[in-house]
Amino acid sequence: MTGKRASEIKKVLYGLFRKNLGLKIFSLVFAFIVWLYVIGGSTQDVSYSLRLKIHGVPAGYTISNPLPKSIRVKFRGSRVSLMRLNKNLAFKIDASLLPGKRNTLILSESYLNIPHGVRVIRIYPRVIPITIEKVTRKLERVLPQTAGSLADGFILRKITVIPAFVEVEGPESIVKHLSGIKTGIIDLSKYKRGETLAVSLKKPAKIIKILYNKKIIATVYAVKK
Repeated sequence: MTGKRASEIKKVLYGLFRKNLGLKIFSLVFAFIVWLYVIGGSTQDVSYSLRLKIHGVPAGYTISNPLPKSIRVKFRGSRVSLMRLNKNLAFKIDASLLPGKRNTLILSESYLNIPHGVRVIRIYPRVIPITIEKVTRKLERVLPQTAGSLADGFILRKITVIPAFVEVEGPESIVKHLSGIKTGIIDLSKYKRGETLAVSLKKPAKIIKILYNKKIIATVYAVKK
């Protein structure tokens, strides 16, 4: 009796499944299409900060002007298309193809490998000046920098530094205008007689390299009034 009852239930369910089967399949397909439209068909905007990568600078040359740390780009596309965006996208520029010493680069989506269905609607900054200069070296005098005052009864006679000169490297237009490399601050209020101090050097500009990677030995000479 139980087996007969189960068989009847199966027949009823099968009949319900077969009833209006075409309409049910159409409804399922239509719901799937609507879901795809909601998830992937609607247009959206997203913004990313992309890096500017410049390669191919000729040997013995360097870029002498400051470049933006990041480029803000707004993309537009469907949600599915935007999900395919590579988060490591970057503007890749071949410096060997730039026409001259002073260049004006206008960024566009042609420098980016973006998926189909995505377009760029804003780039900031879009115009990037790029100056390529010859690298040169020069010896510069080390200039000790002080702060504070000596103890009462003493006057500063001189400060000697070892080495007295260091070699620097950088773009020719910047290096030729340097007039010395400053040390870190030497606090005279903490001076003890006969004391030597190890102090760092300060880079005059980020693009300048100091070709001396040790600290400067400074000796303060003071005499009684």
